[in-house]
Amino acid sequence: MPRLIACLLCVPALVIYSDLIGIVGGAIISNLHPQIFVSYYTYYDSLTNALKLREIGTGLVKAVAFGGIISLVCCYVGFKTSGGARGIGVSTTRSVVLSFMLILVADYFLTRLLM
Repeated sequence: MPRLIACLLCVPALVIYSDLIGIVGGAIISNLHPQIFVSYYTYYDSLTNALKLREIGTGLVKAVAFGGIISLVCCYVGFKTSGGARGIGVSTTRSVVLSFMLILVADYFLTRLLM
């Protein structure tokens, strides 16, 4: 249970952090680039026009769902690991591939459901 709660909290926090870093980085680059100069005010104005609260909420709902998928799959596969160091490598690969595939399927259905 602690691993599930940790993933349910940390994955959305990482999404928020990476979104903020992307927004700030985009503003800095668009302001400093000599060929495409955009003022910070124009960037912020365009950002507030383009980015809606619903899109932010949808991204956070998906992040929580993906965090749950990652933690459940990794715990399930990890608890069934056997065979020493080789088994750990095989289980790690199996959990990454299975998590990736389930996230793709969940993303499809969550997009259809939330949009």
